Amino acid sequence: MENDRSVATSVPRDESERIELLAERLDGWEYLLFGHYLKKFINEIESKWRDYHLGYSMSVGLKIDELSLGEELNDRISKVM
Repeated sequence: MENDRSVATSVPRDESERIELLAERLDGWEYLLFGHYLKKFINEIESKWRDYHLGYSMSVGLKIDELSLGEELNDRISKVM
């Protein structure tokens, strides 16, 4: 009978669980470690995304209306070429 302990089953939620996962390196540990870093990154930027989604983000740079968009694009492309 195969030992169920040989397969990692949950994404680490904190640094101590991450260290434990790396120490044991059970089957599938790479995927769970990747999931840990994805979740960590999402948590770091979640408030910025929420602000952007709700329209609270600060406007940066020149605001271009739809009517002058084509002219602005042509101008910028000609500067690059």
